[in-house]
Amino acid sequence: MKILYNSPHYQVVEYSAEAGFELLDKEAGFGAFIRGDVADRFRESLEIVIAKEPSPEEFEEFLGNFRPWMTQKVVLH
Repeated sequence: MKILYNSPHYQVVEYSAEAGFELLDKEAGFGAFIRGDVADRFRESLEIVIAKEPSPEEFEEFLGNFRPWMTQKVVLH
């Protein structure tokens, strides 16, 4: 487990052993676990955004695009 991003609004965790990512919307209390092709595409888009050296606001906007995926209620984390 490797925390890639953590703010008051979002958290992104990479799980190398599962080849997946956990995306959390802390404000809404919802998250998603992605793996496989979806995780590969997320990683690619993440690398593109990071290469542009985004501001915190721009990075949060990027993560906001994935809110529709975050449908699992976070009970304990």
